[in-house]
Amino acid sequence: ESERLTVRVKDVEKYSIKWENRKSTYYPRDLAIAYQGQKGHKLYFPYRDKPRFKSDIGKEDVWVTERNPKRWIITKSHKDFLFIEKLTEDTEYSIGMVQSENSFPTNKLWEDAYDLNVLFDNDKSGIIGMDNFRDFYLNSKSLILPTEEKDLTDFA
Repeated sequence: ESERLTVRVKDVEKYSIKWENRKSTYYPRDLAIAYQGQKGHKLYFPYRDKPRFKSDIGKEDVWVTERNPKRWIITKSHKDFLFIEKLTEDTEYSIGMVQSENSFPTNKLWEDAYDLNVLFDNDKSGIIGMDNFRDFYLNSKSLILPTEEKDLTDFA
């Protein structure tokens, strides 16, 4: 697990953004963390109001820990993914993570799963995202936290 954390989560001292023929480099004065995806990075600024994220990762990019291809818990935040992965390490649940509550990547394993659970944030956009995920993956069901906390890791 420590290898995964050092590979996927990094402190950010500077970052560059490229568009057209230009490139700008930024040196954030507040905390910035980079999550490594399959095809890029997602920057997270936890102390900012909005925007708290910058990303060059596409909606099809997912993270998975596959244990049983028929049983899944899907979340949308990297810290929730790591938490659920640790919480379920002695189970046969596979863990997946999408990039946002509006991201519905095509995943054959998820389409064929007999136990597909989605657990997004416990706020309005999270609940709407779970409803939309169920519309996309008809075999999925929503997991709702029995708390007023917005985030799974806040609840834990």
